[in-house]
Amino acid sequence: MDRSVLRAMAKWPNVPAVYNWLALDRRGRWRLQGEVITHPGAVRFIGRNYHADDRGNWFFQNGPQRVFVTLEYTPWVLFVAADGTLSSHVEGEIHQVSEAILDNEGALILVTELGPGLVCDRDLALLSDCLRGPQGGLATEHELSGLFAESNETTVRFFWRGTPMEVRPLRRVDIPAMFGFNPDPVRDAVSAESGRAGQCDGSGG
Repeated sequence: MDRSVLRAMAKWPNVPAVYNWLALDRRGRWRLQGEVITHPGAVRFIGRNYHADDRGNWFFQNGPQRVFVTLEYTPWVLFVAADGTLSSHVEGEIHQVSEAILDNEGALILVTELGPGLVCDRDLALLSDCLRGPQGGLATEHELSGLFAESNETTVRFFWRGTPMEVRPLRRVDIPAMFGFNPDPVRDAVSAESGRAGQCDGSGG
C-alpha cells in the first residue's frame, strides 16, 4: 500500500466506505460505474492499493476511503505472455501455480501465490498445450466437458513448468465460497446493516 495512502488513513480514520462504484471485470479491467478506466497512472494506483478484508471483500484504498470492488468473477485475473509467463491484472508476475480448475462454463482458474485467478479468455489458447488428456495428448473439448459428466472417469492434467496437476471441475457458483472471497460487497454491507437494525429494534429473534 502506498505510503501516502497509509498517512491519509492515519489522519482521517473514519471516512465512510464506498460501495457499487468500482468493479473488476473478467478481463482484468477496472470499471468506474461501468466505464473502463484507461488512464495508466490510475490503473497502477488502484492495483498497488488493492487488498481484501477479513470477510473476503476486496477493496481499493483510495487515500483514507475504502472503495469496495464488485468482482465479475475472481479477485485476480491472469494474463499469458507468448512465452507462457503468467502475470496478474496488477502487472505482477506469477511464480507459483498450485491448482488448476475448470468451471462448468469453460473458464480456467489457476490458484497462484495470490489466490484464485481467472485466465483471461483472450489468452486461453496460449495455454492449450498445457492441458493434456488421459493419453497425454492435447485435451479435447469432449474430454474437458467430460469432467462434468455424472459418471466422470476422465482425467485432464494441467502442466505448469513441467509439473502436472489434475484439473478439478467446479461449478462457477461454488468458487467464491470455496476460496473465501465475496464478489458482491454491496450485498454483504446490506446484510450487515439489516442485522444491526434487527438487534436494535428487537426483531432479531
